[in-house]
Amino acid sequence: MPSWKDLPPIAKFSVIAFAIALILGLMTLGAEGFAIYYAVGFALPVSIDTLQGDVVWPSVILAGMAWSIGFLIAGWISLRLRTQNKYTTWIVYLIILWVWDYLVWWAIIALKVVQ
Repeated sequence: MPSWKDLPPIAKFSVIAFAIALILGLMTLGAEGFAIYYAVGFALPVSIDTLQGDVVWPSVILAGMAWSIGFLIAGWISLRLRTQNKYTTWIVYLIILWVWDYLVWWAIIALKVVQ
């Protein structure tokens, strides 16, 4: 098993970003969840306004915390890319984060994960 020193920079960034995003998802009490909603809200088939009552706050907190997993997914996929171009790697990384953000919010709003 490789040590922390042996990990590539993108893997280190992903682990640190995951931890920070996970903590912020809870500690900001939903501010992070609302912020990431506005990155994908235009593309979602259903608006956040469909969430009513007691499910709104847990939903936005869950979204912020679940989004943090996207950093680990993006880091893992970026490591599997066999490209030497770091700009391409980071563009793919950002696209994966956006797609994960979309999937998190789609699951919360359309599938009504929080009841």
